[in-house]
Amino acid sequence: LQRTWDLLGQVMEALEPEDQVILRMRFFDGFKVVDIARSLHLKQKPLYRRIEKLLNTLRRDMEERGVDRDDLEDLFR
Repeated sequence: LQRTWDLLGQVMEALEPEDQVILRMRFFDGFKVVDIARSLHLKQKPLYRRIEKLLNTLRRDMEERGVDRDDLEDLFR
């Protein structure tokens, strides 16, 4: 599990800074999308699509590094 967290950190660092903040707020700090949008002065509806796209990118990059999809899903629960 530690390897998975380490790889996630590497993949996250490759993202744009604002994307890193969005994902951290959503999945590590437990913010709702509406609150993220409000805090970062972003439009809520496009933010849902942006988060979904970011998650797809994370999944793809993590799977390319050998992380099982189930292990990755466990991180975001």
